[in-house]
Amino acid sequence: MTNIIPDDFPRSMQEGAVPGAVPKYVARKSRDKFVVGLTEAEWQERYKACCTLAHEMTSYCEGKLHDNPSWSNQFLIDRTGLKIASEDWGYTDDEITWVLKRISAALKLEWEPGHWRQLEVTAAINGLARYSPG
Repeated sequence: MTNIIPDDFPRSMQEGAVPGAVPKYVARKSRDKFVVGLTEAEWQERYKACCTLAHEMTSYCEGKLHDNPSWSNQFLIDRTGLKIASEDWGYTDDEITWVLKRISAALKLEWEPGHWRQLEVTAAINGLARYSPG
């Protein structure tokens, strides 16, 4: 049985390229074929990992909501995005945004995507919501 990846799951990855007059792409050999980008099985793994992360971080956010009732929903979810990115787990920004959308939906929180990278890290660590213009 094949897992269905929803249409809203990001499938953009930074692909390698070599400079020159003619575009050249970095490929790898997989089962006697050269592949540029990820295979369907690899996309399935990324999707599964993002679903697991969303589930785990939803519990994390519930705890943060309880411990910090003064935080806005926007700040809570944006701060969670920074936490995920800071862990260097290999998620792309688009995947992190997708995970944050899942968390906000699961917790029934209003959240506007597109701001979590603008949150000032030092302020966020101290529980302050300061955003860089962007």
